[in-house]
Amino acid sequence: ALLYKYATGKDLDDCGENAKQDIKEITSKYESDTVDKTKEHPNVIVVINEAFSDLKALSDFETNEDYMPFIHGLMNDKNCVSGTTYASIVGGQTANTEYEFLTGNSLAFLPTGAVAFQLFVKDAMPSLVTQLQDEEYMGSTAIHLHRASNYRRDRAYPLLGFKNFYNYDTVTTPIEKLRHYATDAGSYQRIIEDFESYKKDSDDPYLGYVMTVQNHSPFISRGDENYTQTISLKDIKAEDVETYLSLIKLSDDAFKDMVEYFKNVDEPTVIFMTGDHQPRINDASMNALTKGQYKNWNDEEMMRHRYAIPFMIWANYDIEEQENVMTSSNYLGAMTVEAAGVELTKYQQYLLNLREEVPAFGASSYLGQDGKFHEYGAGGQEENYLNLDDSVNYNKIFDRKNRINDLFFLDSKE
Repeated sequence: ALLYKYATGKDLDDCGENAKQDIKEITSKYESDTVDKTKEHPNVIVVINEAFSDLKALSDFETNEDYMPFIHGLMNDKNCVSGTTYASIVGGQTANTEYEFLTGNSLAFLPTGAVAFQLFVKDAMPSLVTQLQDEEYMGSTAIHLHRASNYRRDRAYPLLGFKNFYNYDTVTTPIEKLRHYATDAGSYQRIIEDFESYKKDSDDPYLGYVMTVQNHSPFISRGDENYTQTISLKDIKAEDVETYLSLIKLSDDAFKDMVEYFKNVDEPTVIFMTGDHQPRINDASMNALTKGQYKNWNDEEMMRHRYAIPFMIWANYDIEEQENVMTSSNYLGAMTVEAAGVELTKYQQYLLNLREEVPAFGASSYLGQDGKFHEYGAGGQEENYLNLDDSVNYNKIFDRKNRINDLFFLDSKE
């Protein structure tokens, strides 16, 4: 209650009925989708890649070769929705991007610096996972080949609906490491193995979720025998950036292998991939990359450059191509299931409509219809939509006794 009051200036006891009335108004605008159990739903693979980003968002520097050639090509594929998502975090607090993607809730209405998995996922919460389970996705596996207790994932993942969680402490086969972190290639191999194992016994659609760890800071080689720097900068001295970009090239290679595997899978499959945040790079390197502009960026420029992350939703069958889409993490889950042709909850319908009014949420500012970033509470034309979303977030996170399940679950749940 104190955290909510700190974040919003409101008392929990005073908000319930007002929030409920606001949300009933939302609910009345949407039709609940009814689950069609005869419809073939695609398998869904979700990848949140540690510190994955395209640093060309910072400046137009040159390298000896493209550090993500496959992903650059995939984002222009005819079966892909792609563009830029503006993260709410930079350099750390990975779990907050996971939280926004899986729940649709924005960090904008939570206390600055809070880690949602640790503070606000204390009971079962509606999520992308629970929705897909309502739609006959009987398997739901999360893979994160690091410590399960980090950011309280060992508790948060089950509360968000995951049935299986494979991590550093529970996998039974050796973990391939690079700079002491599990490789992307190893993480993707685990999800492929789990997919194959699941499909031996079930024809139901599969949900797999991978949170990678390979590209974790600090960006030093540590003298690993299996690490080779392949990417170098032209006319710029920034060793940590070269290490980071060399790791991104390995991420690109590994992601290519996974996509190529699912291209050859007979069942329809959708793969979503994005990064959690941009990497933690030292100030000297940031200034070298940006030719001294970094420290002079205003809030708008900081959002445009430092919080921008590429995302892609690719399918091994025909979907509507979209390029240069601008969005934020809280919308990406709904966008993924929409692209997959999966039934939408009223909440997801609401999010997709909200996105037309407020294209992207950041931690301290939002992208308005005028194409500019604005501080929350500054009184822009989107303010009513922001206040309404505050009420929706309140009902879902804090007001569990009065949670309007009709908004967050499909008809089959009621």
